[in-house]
Amino acid sequence: MEDEIDEELEELVMPRVESLLKYEGVIVDRREQLIHAFESSLKGDNTISETAELSTQIAVALRQTDEDEEFQNAANALISIFRNLNPDILRILQKAGASDELIEILIALRMDYRLDIERLNNQKNIGQNWWSTINTEIAIRSDQVIFNHEIVLDMDDVVEFSTSFDNSTILVNHLLRRMADVIDMFGDESAGQIDEAHLEVIEENIERIRDAQERLEQKEDEENVNT
Repeated sequence: MEDEIDEELEELVMPRVESLLKYEGVIVDRREQLIHAFESSLKGDNTISETAELSTQIAVALRQTDEDEEFQNAANALISIFRNLNPDILRILQKAGASDELIEILIALRMDYRLDIERLNNQKNIGQNWWSTINTEIAIRSDQVIFNHEIVLDMDDVVEFSTSFDNSTILVNHLLRRMADVIDMFGDESAGQIDEAHLEVIEENIERIRDAQERLEQKEDEENVNT
């Protein structure tokens, strides 16, 4: 039995799919030029500053004019589909009659340039110093727990710093307090930008630490009674 296609997603995506399929032959025929446009725009010396510029580069690669509104829509559709490509969208493309060659091109673009587009969008929306990954190693120094943090900025620059057990809570509290300040400044709607699941994980971890403190206090009380 074939996997069912989400009807709401299909309705949302179909205008882009239809726009893209109008130029399927051009895209397939000029595959190498299209890939070169992505490569030079996202990884070359003269990288673009926002995704809107990529549409123009695609137009040049496919020998179309960016003044052609229909083609501009197709170029934007190509970028949108490549950025959001997943098994559901692949099934929608196949149902709409997309060729294997077109799907292969979209998958190749997704594999090779997804992170570059993500980086570009974050630079524009957050800033040049947005963080992409964080790793923390635990160490013991003079019987004290130390956390050695490594943060990667903009998928490239590495920043390292260390915290103790206690001043880690100061750092966490600082960030949470600033988030609460934003809600005070801009209203409850701001809280909608936070994934509730992340807050639940924070609460669970705080509870784990509190439980450990309570067990420690109970142990110390018992030891004091016995002395």
